Amino acid sequence: MSYVIIGAGPAGVTAAETLRKQSPDAKIMLVCDHPGLPYSRMAIPYLLTEKVDEQGITLRPDESHFDQLNITLLHDSAAALDLGSKTVLLNRGEPIHYQKLLIASGAKPRQLPTPGNSLPQVQNCWTLEDARLLIAHLKGGSQVVLIGAGFIGTIVLEALIEKGAKVTVIEQGERIVPRMVGPEPSALIRNWCEQKGVVFHTSSVVEEITEVEEGGSLLVHLREGEVIPAERVVVAAGVEPNCSFVEGSAIQMEGGIVVDSHLRSSDPDVYAAGDVAVALDSFSQQLVSHAIQPLAVEQGRIAALNMSGKKVEYSSHFAMNILDTFGLITASFGAWEGVEGGDSVEIMDSTHHRYLCYQFDRDRLVGATTVGRSHDLGIIKGLIRSKASLGRLKEKLKEQPDRLKEIYLEWSKPGFRI
Repeated sequence: MSYVIIGAGPAGVTAAETLRKQSPDAKIMLVCDHPGLPYSRMAIPYLLTEKVDEQGITLRPDESHFDQLNITLLHDSAAALDLGSKTVLLNRGEPIHYQKLLIASGAKPRQLPTPGNSLPQVQNCWTLEDARLLIAHLKGGSQVVLIGAGFIGTIVLEALIEKGAKVTVIEQGERIVPRMVGPEPSALIRNWCEQKGVVFHTSSVVEEITEVEEGGSLLVHLREGEVIPAERVVVAAGVEPNCSFVEGSAIQMEGGIVVDSHLRSSDPDVYAAGDVAVALDSFSQQLVSHAIQPLAVEQGRIAALNMSGKKVEYSSHFAMNILDTFGLITASFGAWEGVEGGDSVEIMDSTHHRYLCYQFDRDRLVGATTVGRSHDLGIIKGLIRSKASLGRLKEKLKEQPDRLKEIYLEWSKPGFRI
């Protein structure tokens, strides 16, 4: 059997290793679109703050790891697919043939559609090369404008502040991390960051970036008329699936590669995992991508098992995000915005940056948001994922939402009657 995996991130590396365990004699090729060893993009911010070195962000630090597993690590990138001949066309090398293909090529940053976006002082913080460039130009007190305050942008923000930069954040939306939390928890996170010296401009659009002098400092011009000086502009305006090479093929795509419960695409010999894969969300029944590293690892493992002939379903497809912002832990699970016909309960302590919200569908817990409350997250995840009926304990939880553990223990006792 000949397996090809496009993408050497957490999903791709896990898939390659799983395939080797299942198929000791198979030919396995892992296509990596950057030089060096595969690494975790989510660890890049820790590299900026020097909490880890470059070896610390690699997924498998042993340089002989893939050779020992007889996995070919090919440094190239996909240009197109020919499903008829089962061929991956590469940008630099010769085409490669597969019997089973996994697309795990991750995401790529959205480009800023603004005059001045190509200036050398304007950059992303997405690759190892981006991190090296930023480290080389950042110093204590550097004025940095960060464009974007979503999940990734907020992670980058923390790294910039810890590096000693003075950061102004420009966010086009009316609140920060809008795809993860609602207005109240977003306000708590924003206030927490402002206490660290961060300046926010929400509902703001960058119209132009200009140089004060060539190669020197910048001016960021906002639609509202304000002009913000910066030595560096970091763009974190979201990401999109890195699978343009699939376009033109017969594979079904809707904002990514549509997969079934076995992570198989519309072509029976092509699978997808990680940021490029979209599947039905357990609660919304909408096609979505849940782009977080733990799920990418699990998807890579399950896709590989199915590629090798096992029949394993992926059942974890529901929203889940956990964000650590200067020590303030925020989490959202499942249908955190609520469901039609459902009800909810919330409590908030603005003084101590604490928030809790549960969303219900009849007597089932279907979503939750927490800020400043890192305990009970495992219980919350388990209850939502299991879609279990709480019965009479639902009302007790609504009356005492901060006593979830006690209520859960009562619910889980043998012989509990709904």
